[in-house]
Amino acid sequence: MSISKYILFLHHKLKGNLSEASANELDHWRKEADENEVTAQQTEKAWELGGRYKSGFQPDTSAGFAQLKAKMQAAEAKVVPLQPRRNNRLAVAASIALLAGCFAVWQIYRTPSAAAMVSVTTKAGERREIKLPDGSQVVLNENSSIAYVANMQNATSRRLNLSGEAYFDITEDPNRPFIIATAYATVRVLGTAFNVRAYREEPQTEVEVERGKVALEGASADEALVLSAGQRGLCRPDGSLDRTKSPELPAHSWRTGKLEFRGTPMTQVAEALERHYKIRIELDRSSIAHCPFSGNFSQTPLEAIMETIAVTLKAKTTR
Repeated sequence: MSISKYILFLHHKLKGNLSEASANELDHWRKEADENEVTAQQTEKAWELGGRYKSGFQPDTSAGFAQLKAKMQAAEAKVVPLQPRRNNRLAVAASIALLAGCFAVWQIYRTPSAAAMVSVTTKAGERREIKLPDGSQVVLNENSSIAYVANMQNATSRRLNLSGEAYFDITEDPNRPFIIATAYATVRVLGTAFNVRAYREEPQTEVEVERGKVALEGASADEALVLSAGQRGLCRPDGSLDRTKSPELPAHSWRTGKLEFRGTPMTQVAEALERHYKIRIELDRSSIAHCPFSGNFSQTPLEAIMETIAVTLKAKTTR
């Protein structure tokens, strides 16, 4: 099915006149594939930005209507209408409908935002570094995507949609806060470095700040959680917020490939390795769970790390 059909559905939905059957079909299409959801989010964001766009062009509808009416009257002088009064009324009504239709189409397509969206997506095992138009840096983790307007450097605010995980180093601009929207939360910053994790299959948005401050908001935006360097914030689908101290292993270790443990309890070491290598680790003995472990690893294979842990703790590992 052509994607234009669903773009049209989205336009009707945003205008509040989408039928229930079409709404169900649109929801089914959005859930069919991740790229469909990304396209839908980009379209909705373009619509939102378009609502704020103010064009310098001011159409003179009165003059345009007068010219059109004059042309129609000139054309009518060359024929003898069978029912002049009724036809004149129909002609005027048709001209009004034509002008209204043209103006409505112009209102929808007057903003270049819809044609100036930039989308970046990564596949499994792929990471990408992106420099945004405002100079900010983004490192996109695997199976993730971002979308933003191409003219971000000239926009009144800097906005970006994220699905997945990314590390941000935002260029400071006190007059234009940087806003990141995820499925469950909104992150507002001025200039800072932080990690955002918001995979669709995970029931929360997670923000960990490396430097500076950010504000984490739920979907309702009724309250905000201000996070400073060394803090981690969680936002759940119901809008609830929670603040914790960042663990010793930074959330963005996926970006650097570095794992540093300093007297870290094995429970936290296991959690870090599970997240970093996407595996499942079980600690058979409770005594091992509380044992401290220290070690530095950089781009090290999992097997080598597990062997080091086994030797250090005099334990055995099995797969």
